[in-house]
Formats: sequence, structure tokens, C-alpha cells
Amino acid sequence: MPCRIAAAILCLVVLAGCGAAQITDKPGDRATIRFEAGYAAARTQLNGTLTAVAGTLNLIHTSPTAAARVPRRLAVLAVRFGRELGPLEALTPPAKARAAFRTLTTSLNRVEGDLHEIPVAATRRNYPGAVLAVENFYSDARAAADAAVAIRPKP
Repeated sequence: MPCRIAAAILCLVVLAGCGAAQITDKPGDRATIRFEAGYAAARTQLNGTLTAVAGTLNLIHTSPTAAARVPRRLAVLAVRFGRELGPLEALTPPAKARAAFRTLTTSLNRVEGDLHEIPVAATRRNYPGAVLAVENFYSDARAAADAAVAIRPKP
């Protein structure tokens, strides 16, 4: 299971690096420029949070004392992730990217829910629930990464 967690984190870090440069037929359109700037800013914030999530999940392997802090840290990071999603969801993508952007935001909202569910299940010592939440997290992260790739322009 640790490999799957790491893979999910990597999917989201890849998502955070997928670009929004020139995703319209009219480069220089003010709405597109605003979207690109907002998307880049949101990407940067989400990437920072996801890096923190990866570091937190790595604590599981260090010691029982450190692992005991993981649920609390994940709960805090889930709240932070949710706050950082707000500006992304407020963006208006160009028509060309609307469907992929909708898929991206929907998937990221599910990732946020999964980030909330993992520590809840772990705190309640609900191992099957925690495993299910991690599996959902992995699936939702993959869907978000795929949507982010679809937003990126074709070379």
C-alpha cells in the first residue's frame, strides 16, 4: 500500500506541473491570460500542499511516534488543500479547456474528500475504511492528473 500512496502523490505532483500556457486559439486574449495566471498560481499552492502531504505520508515509515502524528497532519493538510481549491474553482477556463477543467476540479474535490476520510478512518482504527480511502485517493488523483494533461496544449 505505501507504493500506491506514493504513486497517488506523484500523480498529483505531476498534475501540479501540467501547464496552462497558450490553451486558446487567441493568445493574448485577456480572459485567457487571467485564466493562465490564476491556474499557475493555484498550481503553485496545490503543489506546495501536495509536497507536504507526501512528506507526511513518509512519516508512516519512520517511527511509531511519527506515524501517530500522520492523521492529525493529514487532517490539517486536507483543510489547507480545500482552501487552495477555491481560487482554482473560481477560474473561468477558455472554451477549449472547459470539459477537462470541469473534470479536473471535480477530481480534485474528490481528492480533498479522500484526504479528509483517510485520517478519520485511521483515528477510528478502521483499517478497511482507511484502505478504501487511500484507494479512492489514488483513483481520484489519477483522474485529476489525466484531466490536467488534457488541459495542456498540444504541441
